Amino acid sequence: MPNQQPKDSLIAQLADLLSGEIRLSDAVIDYIDSTLGPASGNQLAKRLMDADDCESSAAIELIFFSRMKHCRKKLSQYWREQI
Repeated sequence: MPNQQPKDSLIAQLADLLSGEIRLSDAVIDYIDSTLGPASGNQLAKRLMDADDCESSAAIELIFFSRMKHCRKKLSQYWREQI
């Protein structure tokens, strides 16, 4: 059975990256305001959780884009170490 320690470490690092504070650029905030127009945090959450709302899908990608770049980098590093 392969060593689980590197995998567990990667999972912990990715969870940390995604659970930390996310700073949004002015452009992303403007996009959310103009396309989703949330009146409250609850309304925004409801829209972002709507799988059929293509505008919310784009907003989610913008919100997590910088974090996902970090995650992809960590995943690439992990797989290179496994080979």
